[in-house]
Amino acid sequence: MRAYCHACEADTECRVERRDEVYPVKGEPIAVSAEVMVCDTCGTDLFNAELDNRNLELAFREYRQRKGLLGAEDIIRIRGKYDLSQRSLATLLGWSPATVARYEMGAIPSVPHSEQLSRLDEDMAYVRGLAEAKANQLGQLAKRKLEARLGQLGDRPERLLEAYLI
Repeated sequence: MRAYCHACEADTECRVERRDEVYPVKGEPIAVSAEVMVCDTCGTDLFNAELDNRNLELAFREYRQRKGLLGAEDIIRIRGKYDLSQRSLATLLGWSPATVARYEMGAIPSVPHSEQLSRLDEDMAYVRGLAEAKANQLGQLAKRKLEARLGQLGDRPERLLEAYLI
């Protein structure tokens, strides 16, 4: 493998080493077993965006695990469970669509947001209450899809948002 080394001022052979590194995540030091590109000629660490992104994701994953926070895949799964778009989920929770998008791209949710998403995942009565409270803000298609999904999940047989679908 070759990469440009600023110390050698040349394109050099390099290797990937695994080493323990500490990344600050939300002010907390998180140690991970990181992969780092190193110049074979002088031993200087070289920048590699792909490796750096993977190492940062490892640190984020460790932080989420320590704090009991949901990850992007959890949020995508929850959204899929109720057949909601990012915009519909944001409306249901009173968040901005950008917040949902950021979380699904790997940003770390706040503790209250993670707790709210967990409750959404586990408590269909909570989902039903949110849907009823936000019925005027959700689009007709989103309401129908959510109602159908709650029915499939064994919520209640009667129409969830019947009054709003007329």
